[in-house]
Amino acid sequence: MKKEKNASYRLIPAAGFHLLTPAFDLMCGLMGLGLHFAERVVGAVQIPPTARVLDAGCGTGRLAWVVKSGQPAAEVIGLDADPRVLTIARRKAAQRDLDVKFFEGSIERMPFPDGGFDLVFSVLVLHHLPEEIKEQTCREMFRVLRPGGQAIIADFAPSHGWVAGAVA
Repeated sequence: MKKEKNASYRLIPAAGFHLLTPAFDLMCGLMGLGLHFAERVVGAVQIPPTARVLDAGCGTGRLAWVVKSGQPAAEVIGLDADPRVLTIARRKAAQRDLDVKFFEGSIERMPFPDGGFDLVFSVLVLHHLPEEIKEQTCREMFRVLRPGGQAIIADFAPSHGWVAGAVA
């Protein structure tokens, strides 16, 4: 079945291995894709004070915290398929006393109604997905946006070749 063929991508943990998931933020920081990167992505967008914002593929919630810290009145929601990384996201949001809600679910079939968000972020997620799932994810991002809403995608292509793979 097509669903089973593509289901394995959801099982890829944030750091490649479940054992490394707790070190995900550290690894991202060392690669230049940590908190400063999230701040730059969010800083490139005007977020209304009372916006409803979705971080699709939120991982440890770094981008969601940045949004909520900058716009405390905004409703910020994170969605990710990995329950282990969501445990980290929830714990870190609680430590920062930030009211961010995190939901477990797939970004290609988002559990939200049509037109419910002003902004949808997808940061460093799409390169993990097979092509047809990327397309479905983008359709979902636009489905959950309100008319006039913005989808913000910050990503890169997967590495090709052994040298690029080693660097990645």
